[in-house]
Amino acid sequence: MKIADTHSLFIALIWMILFSSCSDENNTPDINGKEIWIGLQIGPSLEYDSQPLSRATVQEAGIYAVNVFWKKGSTFQPYATGLFEDISDISIGLIEGYIYRFDCTFLKKNELPYNNNGYFGLPFSITTDKRVDAAVTNKLVISINPLNENQNFHQHIYKGAMHLEANEISERPTDTHRFYGSATLDLINADPVTEGNRPAKFVSIELKRAYYTLRFAAENLSIGDSIKVETSNAKAFLIECTDATTSLSMSEERLFSLQNVANIGNGNINTTENLPINVYYRPKNAEEWTSIISNQSISIQRNKKNLIKIINIDKHYDENTSISFEGDNTDLDPTEEEHQNIG
Repeated sequence: MKIADTHSLFIALIWMILFSSCSDENNTPDINGKEIWIGLQIGPSLEYDSQPLSRATVQEAGIYAVNVFWKKGSTFQPYATGLFEDISDISIGLIEGYIYRFDCTFLKKNELPYNNNGYFGLPFSITTDKRVDAAVTNKLVISINPLNENQNFHQHIYKGAMHLEANEISERPTDTHRFYGSATLDLINADPVTEGNRPAKFVSIELKRAYYTLRFAAENLSIGDSIKVETSNAKAFLIECTDATTSLSMSEERLFSLQNVANIGNGNINTTENLPINVYYRPKNAEEWTSIISNQSISIQRNKKNLIKIINIDKHYDENTSISFEGDNTDLDPTEEEHQNIG
């Protein structure tokens, strides 16, 4: 985004117009403070590539939503927002004396949400009622109204929900490589402002995976036996034993976006997600499914290959026992699996 040179008096006048209707000075930045130009660098995460890409020379094709918050006191408030296809040169003028937060989410070009004539739906929607109304502007637009009434802020990027069609929203879309990152900048004790619009400081955002893979497995099934696992906002996982030579039968592996990507209050990405599950068992030649685990919750790790093993099927089938867990939650390499046992 290119921003034309602007005389400081004109900038001050713009700020006066923007904030003239706001009577609570605690909710608006002090326009009399020095304005400092900040450059924003958005790069891929080390989780995404074995080596970081070079700044401003390589960027992933897709759409980036950027939110800027300011804070004086205990809470962050909306400041500016924008939707970008080109992130090679993003700058914004910030008033000294505050802490600022920059949040960004990204979707690849071939995984974008539903759009109508260039206006995109969730997670890029700008209105509180989640319309298909977000357009790429390649600039940050000042937007300071509180979130509950702000109609020009990408506040839905903190959830996984995405428009698949005009009237169809998936709360936890599959096969969507969602990325998210956040960074803060302290301008309470800022350096002297530089002349012109050349950035005096840079903020770097590392984009991290906001998705995971999930599959289920069952031990010691007989040929013809089946396990069905139901969870919210997804079709059921099916485990079928078709090979007597292996002791472990597997479902398909699916990729899910986090249903709750990040905390809108502090910008932090969520590391885990709790999924409710129901597990059913059907022996060979049986017509009906028998419930063996009901209304239980499993904890899923972001950026992991989550493998959930269902063990002791015969015990579940006879006694309908409750769920239990085994294994650790250490920070594994993204190529390794996060194992949990149920049973």
